Amino acid sequence: MKKTVHSFSQSIGIHPETIRYYRQSGLIFPQIQPNKFYEYDINEAMITLLVREMKAYGWNLSTIKDYMNGQKLGDLHCSLQIQEAALRKQIRLAELKLARIQETQAYLESGLRLTGKVEEFDGPATWAIPFTNGQSDFRKKTNLDQWNEHFPFVYTSVTIPLPLLQDEDTLVYQGYCGLGALIHYVEEFKLPVDDTCFFQPGGHFIRTCITTKSVHQIHVHDLFILKEYAKTHHYRFASCTGGRVLLTQYAQKDPIFHLLVWIRVEPE
Repeated sequence: MKKTVHSFSQSIGIHPETIRYYRQSGLIFPQIQPNKFYEYDINEAMITLLVREMKAYGWNLSTIKDYMNGQKLGDLHCSLQIQEAALRKQIRLAELKLARIQETQAYLESGLRLTGKVEEFDGPATWAIPFTNGQSDFRKKTNLDQWNEHFPFVYTSVTIPLPLLQDEDTLVYQGYCGLGALIHYVEEFKLPVDDTCFFQPGGHFIRTCITTKSVHQIHVHDLFILKEYAKTHHYRFASCTGGRVLLTQYAQKDPIFHLLVWIRVEPE
């Protein structure tokens, strides 16, 4: 039994405009009647549904038409293998993003409870790539463009080299602003690092959360709580200080940075 496009559409659950588009694209060939109406039969129904199925795999109509005009089953199988590999890559990326969201939530929870407090934790190694030179100037050339491609797996970072943190006479610490990443993300995405980057080995850390008006000039009093905690618990600082910007807020157009700061420690 043959049907016009509207009754055909209702029978197979495909919109009439989609059916017309398939016909105009040379994928189905309904018979045209003297009254200029097209009539569709079961063959057109099966082909239309198959085209919809193949489109669901992400193929365009031109590719589908090639398969219908002489490609073999083996070619279709190979295409599906390629599609499977691409989909698995997307799934892997989605899994990484989910894990990253969970990590970020943990950082935010730390920021909420650590203002004016210090806690200890065991953490992985990190890398940080700066775009500043430790002063108020920008570095002339960086690899940040390649790091930028991998947000949210990298984060906005501030790094303070270890000698500055130990200098009791310094009024401000010169922070190196840039991007940071846990080591497994650096390895996963093959992020470039060079001799200007900061590496912080994994181990035992202490951390706190501070608010500051400047991320490249952090006042000595902001990190005094870490130094006092280390002194009280007989720790020595074993690496540079890492920092992650959790949020920026404006106070009368001046930015205030919420910064989670950590440093690796070892027993004295």
